[in-house]
Amino acid sequence: MGLGNNSSSKTYLGIKEGKIAHRRGDNTTDYYDHITGYLTDAYIKEDGKFGRELHLTIRDGQDLYVLQMRLESGYARAFMRVVKNAALAELITIIPMYKVTEESQQAGMIVMQNGTALKWFYTRNNPNGLPELEPCKMKDPKTGKLVDGWDNTKQMEFLVNMLNTEIRPVLTPAKVGISRENVAAVQSAGNSGNEVQATNEMYAAWHHDQQRRQFAESHNPDDLPF
Repeated sequence: MGLGNNSSSKTYLGIKEGKIAHRRGDNTTDYYDHITGYLTDAYIKEDGKFGRELHLTIRDGQDLYVLQMRLESGYARAFMRVVKNAALAELITIIPMYKVTEESQQAGMIVMQNGTALKWFYTRNNPNGLPELEPCKMKDPKTGKLVDGWDNTKQMEFLVNMLNTEIRPVLTPAKVGISRENVAAVQSAGNSGNEVQATNEMYAAWHHDQQRRQFAESHNPDDLPF
């Protein structure tokens, strides 16, 4: 049931060291292990305060949350690698992960549905069209020297295109029949109860989100990715 807060407005969230963070107006921050709800939008904000950001809009009842993260973060990359294995009309639980080792800091994300962690759709053994990393020279942040590294530019372009062309259209009325007329068509076509319920829920999520979209996109929230 989401974060367990009762609110009629959109709540902006970030992720800090594996915790979902909600920064309040009094400059205090509440932290949560996970968030559960219906995914109603997933998009790239090109002009985020910290560069390009992945924004996930999640509905819990009448409450809407926007989970924000840097596009180049391990959280965003993990989400985009797994999302094609998700049933997008069903409840989804997002659990950020964070691990510190002697050599690095590693961020990731577990996506769960029906109590089961979803597997990545794009993996090293089964890339499903995902381009390989390309060798490159990069500056070591500690020494400033050029060292061997890996360029993920083509991978990120591929994943962003997948999000924009295969995932987001299913979460908006443009391609999935979220209008009242198309909901009625689904009902009259003899579809299963689960299909009708899923379509109704997707319409409700979209309609609720549209009422706030214009305000939200022009609003400069305090709760940006950490």
